[in-house]
Amino acid sequence: MTAEWLRRATLTTVSLVAVGLAACGTNPPPDGAVTGVASPCVGLPTAHYLPPVTVYLTRGSRTVDRQTVKGRYVYRFVVPPGDYVVATHEGTSSKPVAVSVHSGQTTKANILSYC
Repeated sequence: MTAEWLRRATLTTVSLVAVGLAACGTNPPPDGAVTGVASPCVGLPTAHYLPPVTVYLTRGSRTVDRQTVKGRYVYRFVVPPGDYVVATHEGTSSKPVAVSVHSGQTTKANILSYC
C-alpha cells in the first residue's frame, strides 16, 4: 500500500460521504393548501338541520383525500404542490373546481351546489 493509493482512497471516501450528505439535506418543497366552502344542496340551511357535505380532492383519476364538513362547511386540504380538482357530489349542478396548489401558499376554491 503506497502513500499515493492511501491518499486517493481517502479522497474518494470523503467525496462519496459529502455527496451522500448533500443528498440527505435536500428537502422537497413545502406543501400548500386548498380551502373553501362547500355548500349543501338543500336550499338555505336552517338552524335545525345542517346536512353534511363530503368534499373530494382528486389528482388525475385518483382521489387524494376527502372530508365531510358541516356547520360553516369549510374544508381544508394540505397537499404537495400540483394541479387538483375539488368537488362534491351535491345535486346535479355541483361544478368541480380545478385548482393549482403552490408551495407554501393557500388556494381558495368555493364549491357551490345548486339544486
